[in-house]
Amino acid sequence: MNSRPETGGPTLTETVDLINAQGSLDGFAHFAVIVTDHDFTRGDVHNARFVRRARRFRNEEHVQEVYKLLSGVGPRVMFHTLVKGSKYPGLLELAVWNLIDDGVLVPEIAGHVLDRSWLRVISKGSEAAQ
Repeated sequence: MNSRPETGGPTLTETVDLINAQGSLDGFAHFAVIVTDHDFTRGDVHNARFVRRARRFRNEEHVQEVYKLLSGVGPRVMFHTLVKGSKYPGLLELAVWNLIDDGVLVPEIAGHVLDRSWLRVISKGSEAAQ
């Protein structure tokens, strides 16, 4: 697929390179890139939205609460197991996403992480998730 217009202007890649070279993103971004559905799946986008929300509303108390629950589970746990029975499951869901973002929990299967997704426990024990 050729992104060059009929008039012979720069390609899309050349345009992005020009934007980066001009420094027109100063104060807004480090650099410009082109990302397509070949780079990221819909599941990746779904997960990124939750990670972004979890970062914005991170609460260390809730993160530590979920982290402590990990000592009572095996090497893998279902997402919903960590939040069920909580008075405020939505807050603990954000904490689970924080632990996914921190690399403490890793989805077993790439793609859309749902409440029935299995997560591998990478780090647990007496050290605190930081």
